[in-house]
Amino acid sequence: MLNLDVDYIEAEEHLRTFGRNGLMAQVMRLELVGKAGQQLGAVRVLPDEVRVDRWGQEVRHLRLKYLPRDGSALVNVPVALVGEESAPGVKGGSRLHVLNDTVPLVCQGWAVPPRFELDTGDYLRFRDLTPPAGCELRAENPRLPVVRCAPKGVYE
Repeated sequence: MLNLDVDYIEAEEHLRTFGRNGLMAQVMRLELVGKAGQQLGAVRVLPDEVRVDRWGQEVRHLRLKYLPRDGSALVNVPVALVGEESAPGVKGGSRLHVLNDTVPLVCQGWAVPPRFELDTGDYLRFRDLTPPAGCELRAENPRLPVVRCAPKGVYE
């Protein structure tokens, strides 16, 4: 394990931009600088653990893991709904309910997606998803739903 000083202002900007789940799927370039200010190089990293204060505004702890371009890592990629308004159930007055807001993927270092876009219908299970190139689905139970259409009034 290697302890590093990180610019937490930049980490908090990423947290606000991507959200907590989104931040966990962001491949970052960590530039290494020596004490005298000399550039030592850069490595690709992926957030492994993020702890924030109780209001979710300030990063208290950030653990990064090295992500070589030719290696692989388990990443929980956030779900992004596409075509929500055209889903048959939504047209009928129901609401889409996201039951799992991340999709577990084992990805090659070069293939980590920032989000997993789902073109929604009424019901999607993990087994219905097609992972992007360089990634493999790692759901514990592929029969579990990711998104489903709930009748109006159930989640209001």
